[in-house]
Amino acid sequence: LFSVLRRLARVREELGGGRAGRMEQAMLGRDAGFYLDALDLLAKAGLEKPRSRTPRLHAERIGERAPAAGQAFAAVVDRFYEVRYQGRRLSRQERVQAQELVRRLGLALSQTEIRRSKTAH
Repeated sequence: LFSVLRRLARVREELGGGRAGRMEQAMLGRDAGFYLDALDLLAKAGLEKPRSRTPRLHAERIGERAPAAGQAFAAVVDRFYEVRYQGRRLSRQERVQAQELVRRLGLALSQTEIRRSKTAH
């Protein structure tokens, strides 16, 4: 139960689901959870997204220093925008595909020289 409540709080904080009801927040967390996972990977790589920067702009900034990682995060952002701003609900298969985008981001980050660097900020 605690992990569910913590996830809902993160959905409100990171995804702007504060005005939605708990059920809507839970659905947003389920469908856009891959984006939170991507943000965690970026933070661990030293490329945390500033709250003032849009996800798309952050992907561009990352891409300036690490093109493969920037492209991988841009793919995650495109899917996230579909969920967050177009209201798209993902099927189970689409959620698996979104997690694959996150896996590719992790792979790109592991192969780049800027890991643990603050240069994309």
